[in-house]
Amino acid sequence: MSDRDALLAAILANPDEDTPRLVYADWLDEHGDAKDKKHAQLIRAQCELAKLDKEDPSERLFTVSACYLDWQKRDPVLGKRVKMEALVSNLHMSLRKSHMARLPEIPDIAWDESFNCGFIGSARFQDGKAFAERAAEVCRAAPLRSVTFRELSPADAALVANSPYLSQVHHLTFFERVNSAVMKALASTDRVGGVESLHFHAPTADALAEVAGSTSWSGITVLGLLNIRGEFHDDDRVLRSLAGSRLGSQLKCLWPSASVTSAGLRAMAKAAWPELRGFFSRW
Repeated sequence: MSDRDALLAAILANPDEDTPRLVYADWLDEHGDAKDKKHAQLIRAQCELAKLDKEDPSERLFTVSACYLDWQKRDPVLGKRVKMEALVSNLHMSLRKSHMARLPEIPDIAWDESFNCGFIGSARFQDGKAFAERAAEVCRAAPLRSVTFRELSPADAALVANSPYLSQVHHLTFFERVNSAVMKALASTDRVGGVESLHFHAPTADALAEVAGSTSWSGITVLGLLNIRGEFHDDDRVLRSLAGSRLGSQLKCLWPSASVTSAGLRAMAKAAWPELRGFFSRW
């Protein structure tokens, strides 16, 4: 095994740790070509941004506004972050094609082009059966951290919950509507405790209530309710279920659906949100 392969193997074996990635970045600087040196830059920049995100995930979203409003000139810390985000964006464009070409084609799996701490670590699974059968193969190819499910039934959710690879997933997204039975099946194991951000594209209010009332999702700090297809039109049960809940008390960043009304906001205002730093809605 070459030195490069050994270093990559260490990253795959320890997907949650920055040290193997940073050691690899040093090796790339010493032994690599121009593209390798760009990859080393990306690894270091994204590892640093990941630390900042852990402290305050709303800052990543805020920097988007800062780029346009030029607030970074008034805030040196924010200005440094904006520059790092710009560097990452440029490096991403330069490196993504070559990195995507190295990844294997796996049935019922689609790789996401986004980098996470210097490596593509996001995959979209057709369903829970695909995760149960293919997650090991995916993790042999990339340091998996982010997973999107195209669809997920309660039976498939049970398969996912029984997979040891669920424990290394930090960002979880549901593309299609999921119900409370799905969320209950996932919460039947402590493997979901590592999930830091949870994104729904078409949840039911009962599914959110199941998450809000469970102790299993102890690591969630970011909750996104995006692209809701009319599910919450004139229905603010989502904020009511979060207000005063265990989940609500640990959230640092919340993306409610665009259909949240003033009644939902009033329900939110009556509860304590001790950790909330970012509230982003799309009206």
